[in-house]
Amino acid sequence: MSIILDIKNIEVSIGEQPILQQITLPITEHAITAVIGPSGCGKSTLLATLNGSLQAPKKVTNGQIIYDGLSVDSMDSQMLRRQIGLIGQQPTVFPGTIEDNMLFALNYYKELSSADRKAKAIQCLEQAGLYSEINGDMKRLASSLSGGQQQRLCIARSLTVDPRVMLFDEPCSALDIKNSLHIEALLRELKVKQTIVIVTHNLQQAKRIADYTVFMNDGRVVEWGATEQIFSDPQQELTRDYLAFGG
Repeated sequence: MSIILDIKNIEVSIGEQPILQQITLPITEHAITAVIGPSGCGKSTLLATLNGSLQAPKKVTNGQIIYDGLSVDSMDSQMLRRQIGLIGQQPTVFPGTIEDNMLFALNYYKELSSADRKAKAIQCLEQAGLYSEINGDMKRLASSLSGGQQQRLCIARSLTVDPRVMLFDEPCSALDIKNSLHIEALLRELKVKQTIVIVTHNLQQAKRIADYTVFMNDGRVVEWGATEQIFSDPQQELTRDYLAFGG
């Protein structure tokens, strides 16, 4: 499989304080890569760095990210975020109806007719397994959905702009087991067309769904490899200790 994101020696800091240090990592296309590690080790900062949404005072101080052969520094920020979507821990639904949420990004596509935009919205809701659950009622208030449904609405909304890479920051942290498994099944389906990177504190989740796993500690990548190898035969003592104590 080809590499869609090539992270080369990325460093992020706040003033003199390093947050990410010498991160070098290939992200394989059409695969799920899980990022694990203790709280505060830089996992969420890494995701924000990848799609250009890093907030001040954090700043990239070194390195390069290559997306599909291009440096992300040369890309328009809006285009970058369309290509590399980021979905956070808490579902962020916009005020109004499900349809309002779904058409939010699609309305920027002036080349699409109103009927085509609505058809695209329905297609993405179906892809997220939500359209049948709402019985096709797109006039329903988005805020009336359950937590798991709101998270899938956010995923469906992100899909409307056809991202090639989707970044998920603890997408199941606020969900029960049933909804978490629903999200996991959806991620497996999405990797056929998209590339998935998921930050998770749930080691069993990483084992279940990830093709590759990255273990981070103190702002650095300690170990990276096929998930089966990382969990069955970790090469670094820090990784072994983290997995032994269940994170």
